[in-house]
Formats: sequence, C-alpha cells, structure tokens
Amino acid sequence: MTTPVWFTGFEYGLAAPSANGVGLIDAIVGGCTITSDSSFGIPNSGTYFLKCTATAGALAYISRNITAGQTFVGRFYFKFLALPAADRIIFSITTVGHKIQITYDQSINSLALGIDGAVTTPALSTMAIETWYCIDIKAVTSANPWLTDWQIDSIAQTQNSYAHAAENMSVVDYGLRTLGANSAYYDDLIHSLTAADYPIGVGGTYGLRPDSDGVHNNAANVMENSAGTDIDGTPAWSLLNRAPWSSTISNYVRQNAIGAANYCEINFADVNPQPTYIGVEGY
Repeated sequence: MTTPVWFTGFEYGLAAPSANGVGLIDAIVGGCTITSDSSFGIPNSGTYFLKCTATAGALAYISRNITAGQTFVGRFYFKFLALPAADRIIFSITTVGHKIQITYDQSINSLALGIDGAVTTPALSTMAIETWYCIDIKAVTSANPWLTDWQIDSIAQTQNSYAHAAENMSVVDYGLRTLGANSAYYDDLIHSLTAADYPIGVGGTYGLRPDSDGVHNNAANVMENSAGTDIDGTPAWSLLNRAPWSSTISNYVRQNAIGAANYCEINFADVNPQPTYIGVEGY
C-alpha cells in the first residue's frame, strides 16, 4: 500500500498558498493562488486547485522540502488552459547540483523529461488544453546512472537515464520555472520516499471539515468559545468549519484553564461513497 509522506489537494482553500504551519508549503515564488473559480475549469477533485501564473519577468511556483535522500516517488495532476508559445518547465526535483525536470516542449506540443532544462526524453503523446493529466514520477539517484521513470495517465513513458554519481534530492517544485506569460494548474499532489509505491496512480483529495459535536467532557471555564462561554450545550464544530480557512481568528475553541480530563469531541463530515484511503493528514 502507498506510504505517503505529504500530500495536498489545496482543500484548505486559502486565497494564497501559505508557508506557515506544519504540513503546508515551504516556499512560494511569484503569482501562485488557490482557487475554486469555475472560469478556470473544475478541480481534478474536491473544491480547490492551484494556479501558477508566470510573466516575462517573474517565475511562479511552490516548493516542498523532502527528507534528503536518493529515492523520490510522486503523483500530481496538471493542466494548461492555453498552450505556451515556448518551452516551460512545469515540475522539478532539486538534487545537490542538478534539477530533474518535466518540461512542456512547444516544438512537439508534448511533455518531456530531462536534467537542468535539457529536453531529452519526450512523452509519447501530445497535449490538449483544459485537460487534467495525471503525472506519476519515480527518481532514483543512488547510483550512476540516475534513473527516472514516469507515466502520464497511467501510460508508461520512456525512462530517462543520466550519467552521474549519486546525489541526494531535497526539494520538489510545482509551477512555472521558466519566464514567460502563461498559467499552469495543479491538483492532488502526493509524495512518497518508497520506490515500491510507484506508480501511485489516479486519485484525489477530500477536505473534511467538522460538521457536528460529539460528547464533551468539560468543566466550568475550561473549554470555551471565543466569547468565553463554556462549551457544553454551546456548539464547538461551527467555530472550526471555515471553508475556505479564514485569515482571522474571530471564532475559535480555546482551553482557558488546566483540565487534564476535559476535552471537546468534534465530528468530521463523512465521505460518500467511501473511497480507498492511502493517507490522512491533519492541518
């Protein structure tokens, strides 16, 4: 079974990606926004997805750090609404001295895999606009040569082989790492460090928010809402169900005093029909 170390479908829904808080994103460069705007089409799953807009003078991408190592497995969904007029790097993995990259190759209207921006291993099919593509990738840099396998919509592409001594990988970037006016869209990112997990394959992300209270164990002036009212008959779940997340903290649940046995039980919404889960992450 897949053993993810991180994933997101951007279902927290903040207008801009956030590098704050464990489990989000480590760096944001340029024009990156999280959107549910239907004028950009529908998400691959859920409600939200990522839009990265580069310009002639600014790149646009997000970065996620990974534990330094020599095996990386990932899956992400990607689309264009308009095909670029020139080559665009849309994904990269940073090693000690190089970048393993997936590039849109304008000359053949297709994706290609290579090192440091060199287009060396083209995909087996051309691209269409307004279409989500499921990209699976496995990079192994533990020996010479490095070997990178990839799939598009579960179809295996030509393996890339790069003659180089072993190096660790450390950062994964999603977005446009080539200058030029264009937007790219991403959804349902997932990372693993286990070679046997490749390919992760098709899937999506559900954002589950609280929808009811369970049974609380409270005492006077311990578990309270933002107005200082004890949570007992007072609902707690409705203070924590923002969609999208709010940048203000006008509503919250707080522990106002020590109460080792006290808690609020809050239930999350269910998912129907029930999917097969490969990971659960709390934000």
